[in-house]
Amino acid sequence: MAGKKQEIEKIQVIPIEGEKAWAVPSSTDKTVTYRVELLDNGQLRCNCLAGLNGRDCKHRKAVRVI
Repeated sequence: MAGKKQEIEKIQVIPIEGEKAWAVPSSTDKTVTYRVELLDNGQLRCNCLAGLNGRDCKHRKAVRVI
């Protein structure tokens, strides 16, 4: 588990100015950046495939770490 946490901590998280959102580059495709948004209910939403299917993803986990 410690290895996964260290991997999450290394993911770059870029705040999007003026929004409750972050850009998180894909770790497998350097041409892709995902958007993680903080919803009014406090939940995080990510537009990656896992996030769109209701699963937790490393992009949301990375935003939680910051």
